[in-house]
Amino acid sequence: MPVRLRPGEPLIVSPHSGTRPPPPKLTIHFFNIFSLLDPLLTHRYHPRSMKKANGIVLDKPDKPDYRTPSSFRIIVLLETVSKIRERLSALRLASAARSLGLLHPNQCWSLAGLGCFDAVASLANEVRLLQAASFEVSTLFLHVKGGFDNVCENKLAMVLTRGGVSAYLVAWIKSFLSKRQCQLIFQGAPKVFCPVAVGTPQGSPIYPLLFVLYISSLHPTIPQGLAISYVDNFTITVGSDSVPSNIHALQYYFGIIPRHGADLGVAFSVPKNEPIHWRTPKDRSDVSFPPIVLNDMLFQPSQVVRWLGYWLTPTLHSSVHFLRRLALAKASFTTIRQLSAAGKGLSSWCNRKLAFAAILPILTYGCDLFVPDAATLRKLDAFWHVVLRGQLIGFTPPPRVLCTGRPRYHPFPRMQTPPSVCSHPLGLPPFGIQPYHRQDQRICAHLGPGSFWGRSSLSPPWLLQSRPPYFMACPGG
Repeated sequence: MPVRLRPGEPLIVSPHSGTRPPPPKLTIHFFNIFSLLDPLLTHRYHPRSMKKANGIVLDKPDKPDYRTPSSFRIIVLLETVSKIRERLSALRLASAARSLGLLHPNQCWSLAGLGCFDAVASLANEVRLLQAASFEVSTLFLHVKGGFDNVCENKLAMVLTRGGVSAYLVAWIKSFLSKRQCQLIFQGAPKVFCPVAVGTPQGSPIYPLLFVLYISSLHPTIPQGLAISYVDNFTITVGSDSVPSNIHALQYYFGIIPRHGADLGVAFSVPKNEPIHWRTPKDRSDVSFPPIVLNDMLFQPSQVVRWLGYWLTPTLHSSVHFLRRLALAKASFTTIRQLSAAGKGLSSWCNRKLAFAAILPILTYGCDLFVPDAATLRKLDAFWHVVLRGQLIGFTPPPRVLCTGRPRYHPFPRMQTPPSVCSHPLGLPPFGIQPYHRQDQRICAHLGPGSFWGRSSLSPPWLLQSRPPYFMACPGG
């Protein structure tokens, strides 16, 4: 059925094809979709047809056993019109939550300008501030168990009503969460919609904000420390004169948070707890710290903690993080290289797009907070040269004879003028400028209003408004 558009006229659909006489033209008038969806919010109602969703069952990576339901996650596919309505409600609810103070200052995610970087930078900054005051610093990493599935609509409505959210918005949220149906899609699954009693649908534009508002009261006030959360990941950081005192403080706060979470129906996964005792970069002593007991379970202090994609060591050194990122980038490069061999496969333009879209983000993740040292940067730079050569003649490495005459750029200091981009065989910049470019973007975003290379700036994150971020005070990482 061909469709033709004319300027200034409504859409005209003509089903005529072939030699048959054309039927009368069908004219469709398009209305503003916002004017169609606003009455749903005004009348505090979410249609039942928009509450049905398809649930895609995906297996979680690196699970030892896939015979238990906890080894899988369900991604909900919602109706497009419903997601537009949910997005509009999320923007209105976020504005009300900020103005009413419903969000805890140490919460991240689902808010404009706050992400993984802000949470990790605030944690690193707090650790360095406490160490500067000659305190021993310890952190306990917690994880909410099935957080999104345990959100109760009545308790959430009570939290929003007490906070002063408009009654019509609270009523629409209750209608949105109630009487939902889901159909699981996997091999051999029956095509039947089943009712869903509790929880927020993952994949909805409003579900992250609802969950953040739901658990905002779980953040304790720590005199010498900080409690930070990113979605369902919590950290408790304390500082005192000795490590045993930190252990007692962590045990005390670990008892408070689950007790408050039980009132909301939220539980924490105790086996996923990870304690770590921070050390200064100058501390070379080999000291074995005592373990910590939580719920009759013994936890040894971790030497490497992976949190929000960052690998953190007791000294906050960057080498472990970038070596892990390098291993992930090499694995991605090995997979992508199979798509293009020398003389066949993808073109150089497609190879370049793949390298910058699938390899460079993996390699540079964390450059906005950490700066790789000289030895690690040489490894990153060598791998990036292999990727750049693969863009020209495919991802298969060329013979060694072809590489003998090419100049090799080593990392250069930040204040030194970088080499000309045109001097590279592919006209592309070396990897050495990537960490500083990412940090410059973060610094300009943190400083607030102002133009930076033509991009609109972000408002300063709540977590960092009163304190300078750690990487600005110590750019060397």
